[in-house]
Amino acid sequence: MHLSKIALAALLIAPAALHAQTTKFTSNFSTGERVATGGTYDVGDWTLASTKNITGISYGTGAFNFGMAATTSGFVEAQNRFSATATTISNVGEWIELKVKFTNGSNLLAGGTSSLINIGLFDSGGANPATGLESSGLTATDTSPVGSGFASGNAQNWEGYVGRFALTGGNNQIYTRAPQLADATVGGSTSENQDLLFSNVGNGAFDNPSGTQLGTTSASTQAALSAATQYTAKLRITVSGASEYTVDYVLMNGAGDTTLQTLSRTTVSGSFINNLSIDGLAIGYRQSGTSLATSISLNSVDVTVNAIPEPSGFAALAGLAGLGFAATRRRRAA
Repeated sequence: MHLSKIALAALLIAPAALHAQTTKFTSNFSTGERVATGGTYDVGDWTLASTKNITGISYGTGAFNFGMAATTSGFVEAQNRFSATATTISNVGEWIELKVKFTNGSNLLAGGTSSLINIGLFDSGGANPATGLESSGLTATDTSPVGSGFASGNAQNWEGYVGRFALTGGNNQIYTRAPQLADATVGGSTSENQDLLFSNVGNGAFDNPSGTQLGTTSASTQAALSAATQYTAKLRITVSGASEYTVDYVLMNGAGDTTLQTLSRTTVSGSFINNLSIDGLAIGYRQSGTSLATSISLNSVDVTVNAIPEPSGFAALAGLAGLGFAATRRRRAA
């Protein structure tokens, strides 16, 4: 190919290169990860944390299953520090997105208006989530003499954004999850500090401090999820201005061609997180109201980044184009 044609091709692809989508993490639970229910944790592993005893834990290709025995109030979440290198978005138009495909095992959003489906993206600060909280591990109770052993470290200082969808009649929200305070006094050293998703909904949920809501609540119109049916949830954080993010949360049917619920909110000064770098995620649900047994099957999880390439990438394109034009001018002069 003539150099001038290469230069033309470089110019044609340059607009597309202004933003480059990159997959930062993908999992269908087949290889490379595990459920760390105690002991050591390796980056990419999953942990489970709950206010109730978790039931039916199993892990295999296309199906990471877990649930809770019948309860009138409880929640469970899967946490993952998916990368040892955090991703920063800082230029207007850049975004990072968490996409979760999951199947309703039983009774998701079926209990009452405070039943929830929540997902979140977080900056871990280099700390791994805790193991050993899968069976009633999240509580508001200090152990004797003082301290649960989970008040500090692990996910205590994770920060980020959470989207929640509720059953019809409940409130859909997007809010922050800030680093949690811990001290060596009764009431200040509980395992609530390891919860990432369920701001101040009851014992075991993070509340020190509670999340700061972005904008207003939105009344949910979501019915209970259909049994044995797949759904897709997406949470996207976009740099939408100077010191401003727009956070979008969407719930769709399994094929992704029908939107069931959507919520978009923009940060203000009190909800903007400076120097946010994402390397952690969480997915979970809350059962509240009628006593029901519940379960979920996570089918796949993906984290995608849409970012502006480094300046060196633009320099290479510009240099290639310049060489092409120079060669063209020499041929014409000859």
